[in-house]
Amino acid sequence: MLLTKEKKSELLSDLKNKLDKKMILFIGYQGMSNELISGLRDTLAEKDLSLKVTKNTLLRIVLKEKNIEIPQEILDQQLAIIISDDEIIPAKSVHEFMKINEMPQVLGGVIDGNFIDQAYVKKLAMLPTREELLAKVVGSISSPTYSFVNVLNANIRGLINVLSQIK
Repeated sequence: MLLTKEKKSELLSDLKNKLDKKMILFIGYQGMSNELISGLRDTLAEKDLSLKVTKNTLLRIVLKEKNIEIPQEILDQQLAIIISDDEIIPAKSVHEFMKINEMPQVLGGVIDGNFIDQAYVKKLAMLPTREELLAKVVGSISSPTYSFVNVLNANIRGLINVLSQIK
């Protein structure tokens, strides 16, 4: 499909705006069926993420303008991109989807203008989310007080048990 210059410039400006986000994840979608792609889109939509398939030539132009260097072998493949303000959620979402479907292939990503490889994306996917970390902190803070209250209640429980057996 041929695009007019106006349409191309519109796509370029839209892509520039999207690439201002913190995290860009590059996905190779070659060999994926339409069902798998729509399943991935649904999974990402649940977490307020979107999958965008772009022309590689337009992506090269935008990346060059933003001074982001990506290995050429990545840009030679059929790419889809996931853009987010969070660094961990896209990596986790794709990793969870890959556990079930063994597709798509994560090719790398960009965090704050710096390229990251597949191994780094996998490490990001293994990290706990912000909510999980907050829950652990709250649990750590409340654990000593819970234990203290439990110890205080143990004496009362023991007294009640003794009194009930005497009765």
